[in-house]
Amino acid sequence: MNLRIGVSLVLSLAFVASGQQAGGPEPQQAQEHLAVGDQAPELILSKLLQAGPTAEAKLADLRGKVVVLEFWGASSRESMQAFAHLNKLAETFKDKPVQFISIAATDESTVKMFVERTPIRGWIGLDDALWTFSDYSASPVPHTVIVDQQGRVAAITKPENVTEAALNDLLAGKPVKLPLKEGKPVKPHWKPGDPKEQPEPEPLVQLAIARCKAGPNQTRFAFGRDGRYFEAYAAPLPTIVALAYEAKPSRIAWMAPMPEDLYKVSIYVPGCSENAVRRMLQDVLAKTFDIRVRWKTGAVPCYVLQRTKGEPWTPPSAWGPKEKIEQIYSGPLLEDGWIRAPKSSLEDVAASIEHLLHRPVLEETGIEGSFDFSIKYKRGDIDGLKAALRTMGLELKEADRRIKVLVVEKGAGDDPS
Repeated sequence: MNLRIGVSLVLSLAFVASGQQAGGPEPQQAQEHLAVGDQAPELILSKLLQAGPTAEAKLADLRGKVVVLEFWGASSRESMQAFAHLNKLAETFKDKPVQFISIAATDESTVKMFVERTPIRGWIGLDDALWTFSDYSASPVPHTVIVDQQGRVAAITKPENVTEAALNDLLAGKPVKLPLKEGKPVKPHWKPGDPKEQPEPEPLVQLAIARCKAGPNQTRFAFGRDGRYFEAYAAPLPTIVALAYEAKPSRIAWMAPMPEDLYKVSIYVPGCSENAVRRMLQDVLAKTFDIRVRWKTGAVPCYVLQRTKGEPWTPPSAWGPKEKIEQIYSGPLLEDGWIRAPKSSLEDVAASIEHLLHRPVLEETGIEGSFDFSIKYKRGDIDGLKAALRTMGLELKEADRRIKVLVVEKGAGDDPS
């Protein structure tokens, strides 16, 4: 009897003892040698922003136009600086057949936060699965590819090399020769059932966990499509657990054996809320890794951010123009010996310090409002961090406080009780 099942469930579990990596086929390898003169690969984007309601980022539909593809990152300083130049060009060519498309491998909320501070002229494409980054070998960012009116690659370069004269030459049908920037292969995010990997339709329900190898900048987490999917790549198990339970890693008490492997995870369920996806991930992690997870409130060693008694609160001064260009838009971040926290509250700063020190930090200053923080900090130098905070009338004290922590213990194995 031939039975047709309406819901496809893919469950791929890789066990440490086997030494084998289970699951579907690996994604196609990135095209390593995209060259000037090649036919430009079609764009594969999950969403298009700042375009008309009927606009589609298909190169086949853009024939007759020069297309400037700018691959960028929200936390790349060079990408931030590039848009001042690209925006001027977009304004210059707004009435000519030139289309600027800025492509980011990030989520929509991060892009919108970036654009609030640094406007981007032209369309913005989201490539959250890295398929287009892969086809264009667009690493490291910023990475610029210009496609001519016939759909061929006219230049692979850096954004600062794109000139008004070069674009005018392309509109006139003339070849251009801009300095070449060679890209590196980019591996698309793992997603079983993707049409680019296999001809079968994408599963209606998908759940997969497998071991994977480490690699630079290959860890990614995303809830999207109205909360219907979760993806992680090259992630340690404690980090996946923290995301599943919306817990800060510094507030997890790990009592179970901890595997040293890194994992890739993919969950896809249409018409499902983000909380439902998280609960599904929680159940699968418990059964796959034999762990039991519970919340517990108790006294925990913490740092407490407070006002210094007898000292005035001195908010940080406004940043200069150069510092504004170099701001990090993905929230507080340690960069070049500084904690950069643009338009942030002291609660945000406390969260950033907690991430850096790997210990809970509670904000008890009572100070409200947002500020542009620049706090000098050398990794591991807690005394230096405390000194920097004192210049603002703040102090970081050690104290035991009752807070809620996530306790991860060894599970009950196959015991159904």
